[in-house]
This record gives sequence, structure tokens and C-alpha cells, in this order.
Amino acid sequence: MPDNNPASEPLLEVQDLRKYYSHPGSLFSEHQQVRAVDGVSFKLYAGQTLGLVGESGCGKSTVARTIMRLTQATGGSVRFSGQEILELNRRQLRYLRRHVQMVFQDPYSSLSPRQTVRQIICEPWEVQPDIVAPVDRERRFADLLDQVGLPQTSAGRYPHEFSGGQRQRIGIARALAMEPKVIICDEPVSALDVSVQAQIINLLEDVQTMTGAAFLFIAHDLSVVKHISDKIAVMYLGKIVEFGAAGDVYAQPSHPYTQALLSAAPVPDPDFQRRRIVLQGDVPSPLDPPSGCRFRTRCWMAQDICESEEPAILSHPGTMSHTACHYAGAYQDLMSQP
Repeated sequence: MPDNNPASEPLLEVQDLRKYYSHPGSLFSEHQQVRAVDGVSFKLYAGQTLGLVGESGCGKSTVARTIMRLTQATGGSVRFSGQEILELNRRQLRYLRRHVQMVFQDPYSSLSPRQTVRQIICEPWEVQPDIVAPVDRERRFADLLDQVGLPQTSAGRYPHEFSGGQRQRIGIARALAMEPKVIICDEPVSALDVSVQAQIINLLEDVQTMTGAAFLFIAHDLSVVKHISDKIAVMYLGKIVEFGAAGDVYAQPSHPYTQALLSAAPVPDPDFQRRRIVLQGDVPSPLDPPSGCRFRTRCWMAQDICESEEPAILSHPGTMSHTACHYAGAYQDLMSQP
């Protein structure tokens, strides 16, 4: 994967990350492996947002859980500030959780229904008391409520008393309580109404401006990450198929899968017309992915080479992003035709 900012060291560096799950098979089939994540690489720098996008089941949430060591990686490397995360023991993981926090998709299930907002947000300081001195905790708690746009009267209330958007704000405040350098947002707005989605995305942008934290923002909709992301990585069936600056990926997508995703995204300009690309068939099973290019079974550009040879993610002539496609950039005029 290309180096996004060679002038500085990445906060988070993921290299050839793999996560396979064992599948027991059946009476008539052998033991198999589900290749949920199969060779994912990227770098994330301070103050940067990387949008990780793909259909449900492509492995993007597994990437997040593996980085956080919520599930054990099969192989590869994950480094935070140069330190290998995958080799940390239980005690050393406290250091990781101090600096890398996660905001989950469902704000209700990720919050304890038995704790008040004050308890939820302040609990991390009991686990790691060096973050905020006891004498300063009440002031810091009030600051966090202000930062995420919650009234001070929220302190003694419980999660079920809030709307979905407000609960997500509580989850963000809990993550910020640790003063992390990296925040992983796993589909943080997918369960919210469109108007509330915009509020949460604007909040995350404000948080990044104030704290300088780096964000890994996971979503299944390219339009959701358009304005918040500096870089975009598009995943399909466990692999990144396109990677580049957000403006480049949106203006000139070079992988046919990215083109199909963008063709389905709503366009605010009524005078702009874009041809709708409808993918045929279903996403193949990660138990038995296609040979060569994994997207070839649904791709209108597929040729013989796509079946026999897996494309590397590279920069191709006439394209602005790095793409895993033998015919990267072909038929880009489809994106502007009515």
C-alpha cells in the first residue's frame, strides 16, 4: 500500500493482516477456512481519517476487531506507534486500550443499561487513574458532555432514556475520556436516521479538529464517508481493491466495484446524471472465493486473465488511486453517462 505521508511516521500501520475462521464442514465436505480478512494493509497518520468501505460481510468490521485484539489475528502485523500490537500480553494491552479506542455500531448494546451516563464516561478513569486526577474528574466530565453536545442534566440518566443519536454521543464521550490517539468507528451511524447521521459525522469532525486524533471510519455506504475521510479504502471479500485520496476515489473511481458502489450513491445535484451499475449475482462465499480476481464473478469487464491471475493493488496509467484490477480505469465514462 502506498505511503500516504512520508514526512511523518504512521500512528497505526497494518500490514498483510489476515483473519481466518475454521469451518467444520459436514459429512460430505472437508474442514474449511473462512477468509474473513485476507491480506489487508494500510497506514493511518495523526489527524487523518481513513474511510474503510464495503458491503456487509466483506470483512471490514473484522479488521477493526482484530486491530483491537477483540479477536486474534491469523497472521500479519499491526503496529501502533511502531509497537507490534499482535504480540502484546494482557497487561500490555492496557496501553493499547489507553491510546486506541472504539465506537461501536449499536450505541444501545455497547452501553451498560445499569450505569448512568456519569458512570459510563468516568469508569475508564478508575481503570487507568493516571489519565485524569481525581480532583479534576468532575470538571473533565462536564467538559466531555459539552464536547459531544449533551446537556449537563444527562449525568444521572440511563441509556434507555436517550435517543439513538444521543446514545452514540455518550459512546463517543466514553471513547474520548481515554484521550486516545486513534479512534476506530465501526459503522457508527448506520443505525441512525439520515439527519442524525450528519450530526454525528459533524461531531466527529469537530472532535478531530480539537484533539488531533486519527480516525478509522468504517461504513458500507461511500456517501457516508465522503466528507469526513482524507483517504478511502474499498474492501471486497476480505481484500482492499481500491485505495486513494477521497477526492480522487469519488471523482475518478478506477475499480469496477467502486464504480458500482458510487453509481448507487445519491447525488445532490439534480442536473448531474450518472449511469446506474447493477451488479449481477451475489457476493461469493468466503469459504470458497473465486480464483484470480475475487470480483470477477460479478464484473462486466472480466476476461480470462481475471480468472487465472490475482491482480496486485498498484497505481495504473490514467488512474489517480491504487487499484487491484487488471483493467483499472477502463470504462470510467460509465460514471457520467445517463
